[in-house]
Amino acid sequence: MNRGVFGVMMATSLVVASPAWAIFNAQVLTGKRSSKFSSNGRSSDTLTGSELRAAAHIDPIPLVPIAFGIAASQTTFDTDSSKLGINKIDGTDIDLEIEAWLPLELAGLVPYAKVGYTIAGTYDMEVAAGTTDVPKIHYKPTGASFHVGLKYEFLLRLGVMAEFETATRKLKYDKITDAGVFNNLNLNDVDQNSTSILIGVQAGI
Repeated sequence: MNRGVFGVMMATSLVVASPAWAIFNAQVLTGKRSSKFSSNGRSSDTLTGSELRAAAHIDPIPLVPIAFGIAASQTTFDTDSSKLGINKIDGTDIDLEIEAWLPLELAGLVPYAKVGYTIAGTYDMEVAAGTTDVPKIHYKPTGASFHVGLKYEFLLRLGVMAEFETATRKLKYDKITDAGVFNNLNLNDVDQNSTSILIGVQAGI
């Protein structure tokens, strides 16, 4: 075989290859979420919070690059939103996810995408009451999210990843606690529009 042709074939095999298939993967990511909250015609400023996200997926069909799983994210916004009268927001989203990726990788990089739907969770908003009472309003989230990202697999089933997420969630009013004199507040549902930039690691078996 011509040495030049052999060299091209070897280089191509290193650059473009099929990724290692994993039946199960677990992911942990962290980063920042930017959100706007709106309710009853009022909108907050863009709030930025720290997000921690964990996910697990199973690939039930061999050689088909689609996996199904569940993810949970925790986000804390500490920035005041005077427009909504909120001091702090703690949010937890539990999502069902479908993940798909390209069956070929380029120099170890694997593009992927996810579609998620929030089925459970809770958002606790601390009201800027200006009194000794610190009311907390509790909401239940639902909504959809879309994620795109890149994985770099430096070992067979272990790698690092970077992900961008955009999501729209409805926060349905549940209850108010520690309300004190604010117990009779007429509270509405809240809409959250957010984007997240996350980095993390993945391990598969």
